[in-house]
Amino acid sequence: RSILGKDNPDPRASALADALHWVWSCQLQIRRLGEAVKAEFRNPRLSLAQRRIRSSRTTFDEHSLLVAAFNLTKALTTAEECGIHLQLSADIRAATTELRHIYEHWDRQRDSFRQKTRPKSDSGRRFLRRFPHGEPWTLFLQPDGDIVIGNVVSLRQLFRELQELEQQLLVLQRPEPSPAK
Repeated sequence: RSILGKDNPDPRASALADALHWVWSCQLQIRRLGEAVKAEFRNPRLSLAQRRIRSSRTTFDEHSLLVAAFNLTKALTTAEECGIHLQLSADIRAATTELRHIYEHWDRQRDSFRQKTRPKSDSGRRFLRRFPHGEPWTLFLQPDGDIVIGNVVSLRQLFRELQELEQQLLVLQRPEPSPAK
């Protein structure tokens, strides 16, 4: 929506707007995922159907966060082409990208991760090469309250990086002062 109606949007302004959109989308999804995790374990006396509904929400929020993080990585790559050199850390970028690919192709990936000895393909193989202890489709709740996706993506660390990116992008988005006359 930020550039609809403009025939030739400014590429730099568009890249900044897209990057900010995906930063904010990731932050929103982190909050939603945290709420879903808490809700999933809040009342253990729910019926099986209710527990499955909550689990489904958590899984969807996890997947949506990975999609948003992947889109942020793409937006930051586009921004880099406009001379804006900002990125998530290499490990978070690699983990969210490969997990997104694994989750997106769940129909081909899930069975290979059910048993560690089964061969992995494509993103599953790349993911385990970089993160040998990674476990897609798992959430680890740490004693300090942090949630870790797949044993590799700390939501707390990701949120901190997103806050830093947000501040840098907002500064870059400010119009430059007009020269004094």
